[in-house]
Amino acid sequence: MARLVADNAGEITILALGPLTNVAMAMRLEPTFAKRVRRIIFMGGIVKGHGNVSAVATANIYNDPEAARIVFESGANITMVGQDVTRQVRIKPELIKAIRGHDSALARFIGEITKLYERFYSTAEPKIEGFPVHDLLVMAYAVKPKLFIVDQLPVKVETRGTETLGMTVADFRPVIPPNSDGTPVRRNMTVCLKIKGKGQAKILDWYRQVIIGF
Repeated sequence: MARLVADNAGEITILALGPLTNVAMAMRLEPTFAKRVRRIIFMGGIVKGHGNVSAVATANIYNDPEAARIVFESGANITMVGQDVTRQVRIKPELIKAIRGHDSALARFIGEITKLYERFYSTAEPKIEGFPVHDLLVMAYAVKPKLFIVDQLPVKVETRGTETLGMTVADFRPVIPPNSDGTPVRRNMTVCLKIKGKGQAKILDWYRQVIIGF
C-alpha cells in the first residue's frame, strides 16, 4: 500500500474497514504517504452517540487507538464514516429474508456472515428493528457522497483514558480557540453525520441490487 500510494500520487483512495493499523504502518514506512494519498475513507468512531465496545468507543478505533491517532494527525484527506451514520441504515427482516432465500453464491455468503450482526444487535439494540451493515456505508459514501450530510471538524482520538480509551472526540464549538502556540486548530476530518432524506432507502436498494438483483 505504501509503495502504490508513493508511485501514484493523488490517485489512490483507501477504503479502510477495520482498525487503522495498516494505514498507520504505511505512513511510518513512507513519509510522503499522507501527502500522496488522495483520500482515506474509514469506517469507525462516533461523535454524537455511544460506542459499541465501550460506553464511548467503537471497535475499529478501540482495537488500535494509537494507529488511529497517527492517521488522524497525519494531515491526510480523511473522511470518517462512523456509527453516527452507519446505525441509520439497517437491514430489516424483509430484506435479509430475501437475501437468505436467494440461491446465488453471493447471497448465501452475505446471508451467512450477517448472522453475527443480527444476533449482536438483537441484544445490543433490541428496541430497533433490523441491524446495520457498517462497512457498506464506506462504499456508499465513496460512490454517492451527496447522500450524506457532513461537517469538517477537528477530531482527536483518546489513547490514554481508562474509561474513554478509543473515544473519537469532535469539537463542535462555533469558535474554537487557537492552540497553545497561537496556531489555529486544524479541522482534520470530514465527518459523516446524517443520511439525507431518502438516502437510507437508496443505499439499501443499491445493496439489494448488487446481491440479488431487482
